[in-house]
Amino acid sequence: MKTLVVGAGPAGLSAALAMAQRGLDAKVVELKADRATVGSELCLMSANLRTLDALEVADACVAAGIPITAPGRFMKANGELLAEITPPKLTRADLPASVGIQRRALHDVLYDACRAHGVEIEHGTSIVDIQRAGGSVQAVFADGRVEDFDLIVGADGVNSAVRRIAFPDASQPEFVGQIVWRVRVPYEGPPRLDLFAAPHAGAGFITVSKDTAYLFCLLKGDEARRLKEEDFVVEARAAFAQFGGTIGESLDSITDPSQINYSALRPNLVTPTWYRDGVLLIGDAAHAVTPHLAHGAGLAIEDGLVLGEELHRHGNVEAASSAFMKRRFDRCAFAVETTVKLSRLQQDSPFPTPEQSQITHAGLQRLAEPI
Repeated sequence: MKTLVVGAGPAGLSAALAMAQRGLDAKVVELKADRATVGSELCLMSANLRTLDALEVADACVAAGIPITAPGRFMKANGELLAEITPPKLTRADLPASVGIQRRALHDVLYDACRAHGVEIEHGTSIVDIQRAGGSVQAVFADGRVEDFDLIVGADGVNSAVRRIAFPDASQPEFVGQIVWRVRVPYEGPPRLDLFAAPHAGAGFITVSKDTAYLFCLLKGDEARRLKEEDFVVEARAAFAQFGGTIGESLDSITDPSQINYSALRPNLVTPTWYRDGVLLIGDAAHAVTPHLAHGAGLAIEDGLVLGEELHRHGNVEAASSAFMKRRFDRCAFAVETTVKLSRLQQDSPFPTPEQSQITHAGLQRLAEPI
């Protein structure tokens, strides 16, 4: 069985790794010309580490990131403590409950593991068409090449080209009303996971390495608003200015526009299926969530693991894809629907409500269930 994975993000690399570990032939193509990564930094919770452990890379992720052993803190905007959060432990005893990690570090762990298992990863490559040819599916590349595969996996993100080609009638990402500021700052204090609540907004502080922290802020916003990079520092500081605690202490460290990202939240759920005629969507191409449950990358990695398991178990694409959908659709649909609900509640509420807390708790409990 020969599989083409389009996209070298968490979903695509995890899928290729899971296949290679089971003796299946997987090739990855990536539009970017190098190993550069795009996206937010991460807090890998225990459920995520459980999946990474099944891919045999959890220890490498712990080494590449920084364990967060202190309880998480939920605070008012001014830094006043509301509650401490002790995440459940779902992994083997010697793994931490959570790990802060830079996206590039996670990418390197998955990328290097793929290469160690013989996965071919081709950069600067895109597909422009997909065609059926007898019992195989053909990928037409931008340089004119045509190659036959048993399965093409679209793991190319929220603006997936594979989805556009193979699922032209699928739903598209839709602005949910919030924007997010993401900033990396120097930090050498104790590892922290702090969450802050403000009127119609939320923010967080996560230690992601020995010398770096990641700040994020969710606000009501205008999708059409465009900012110049030269304005990022002033605008980001203004967004974070209402918060105290570890965020307030970091305001003066927001100085480098290259360490700042500003984007609109555009979730999406492809229904009723992510499989059609030899093409399967996974990760954000199939189910893009908002950050409210901190599980976007985790769900993508789960997709990759489950796909590898089912292809190995069934030995043919149709049966494996059907089994994959049975294991993944309800879980991922729940995550999309729950995060959208939390985003809208956050926008509408002057302060966190019991309903928000209940929905968040129930969401994290559901995502802690075995996959």
